[in-house]
Amino acid sequence: SKQLQLADIAVLAEQGYRSIICNRLDGEGDDLPRFDEIETAAATLGFTVHYLPVIPGQISDDNVANFSKAMRELPKPILAFCRTGVRSASLWTLSQADKLPVSDILSSTQAAGYDMSSVVSRLENGGKNL
Repeated sequence: SKQLQLADIAVLAEQGYRSIICNRLDGEGDDLPRFDEIETAAATLGFTVHYLPVIPGQISDDNVANFSKAMRELPKPILAFCRTGVRSASLWTLSQADKLPVSDILSSTQAAGYDMSSVVSRLENGGKNL
């Protein structure tokens, strides 16, 4: 998802989400809530929140491994977000490299509004950097 605002957290709770992964660095924009604000608001509604900041355009193999681990271990359903949603979509895409066919992964992200064609070669390499 793109950036969450604090009011969005109550809506996510109503929709049944149980965990949130923040892939955005604090300080990316003056108008964006800080992670600690999101964590506090989410905790009052029973969410598990995980902070996994990723520098735009610099998704490492460790970032993918940590995201995959969080996706396995956090209570589901999980919503991951960053400023535009691209880092979170990229992390999910790469985390699925050994689980789903590339065409299914790309179809899923396309349906969510994200074009992940830029990571196809990495996907075909098991989600790892070449």
